[in-house]
Amino acid sequence: MKRIIALPIAVVALVGLLQIAFGGPEPFSGKEMKQVAPAPAPECNWTGFYVGALAGYARGDMRWTDNPEVGETDGVELLVDRDQSGFLGGGELGFNYQWNRIVFGLEGTFVYSDLQQHSADHLFGGANVFDTRSNWQGSIGGRLGFAWNKFLFYAKGGGQFNDQSYSWRQGDPENELVNTFTANETRIGGFVGGGLEYMFNCHWSAKLEYSHAFLGTETVSGTRIDDQIPEPESYQVELNQDTVLFGINYKFWNF
Repeated sequence: MKRIIALPIAVVALVGLLQIAFGGPEPFSGKEMKQVAPAPAPECNWTGFYVGALAGYARGDMRWTDNPEVGETDGVELLVDRDQSGFLGGGELGFNYQWNRIVFGLEGTFVYSDLQQHSADHLFGGANVFDTRSNWQGSIGGRLGFAWNKFLFYAKGGGQFNDQSYSWRQGDPENELVNTFTANETRIGGFVGGGLEYMFNCHWSAKLEYSHAFLGTETVSGTRIDDQIPEPESYQVELNQDTVLFGINYKFWNF
């Protein structure tokens, strides 16, 4: 009797084991398992504040003439006409706003410069040595650009500030003295230019830029020591400048 009862129990157990061993996947429940997609990469544009480093080369025409006194009718005498050139480097800070493909910007720069001019001529019977130097330069200007792919083509313009030093040493063959004139000024003028900037990613970009500064003709006043007697003196100096800059920028604040 016990064997009769145990037989169906063993058959049921065996069938269950076979279903577990050879059974297929669980029946479809009707619900799909969705894979979580990675977050899309942020879309980069030019909007935001940025800070950067600058380096480049500049060259400018400089004309130094006598400053005629009131009522003087003689022609203005040209003292020196030379180029002032050299390297410069510094930084910049700015803001861009992109609307569709149009980019509006405001930018300020400050660079230390090593633009110099040296000339030795012979005037008035003695040796004349002229030395000028641009100590630092700054600018504030607006930018208007067109964004295409990762490139930004832009024009810019605004105001430029040049700190200039002047020195004139004149030999006096009769008295065996050296008469000197020294002066310093910070000149303000306008500039126009343009450039190309490339965006590596949402933060880093590099640019190449050209500008021409119209610094004009100004009266430079300083101290002249003539026969060991100091007295005020002034001359007319005309200055223009062409600059090529390379820059690396980092955009630190997006909107």
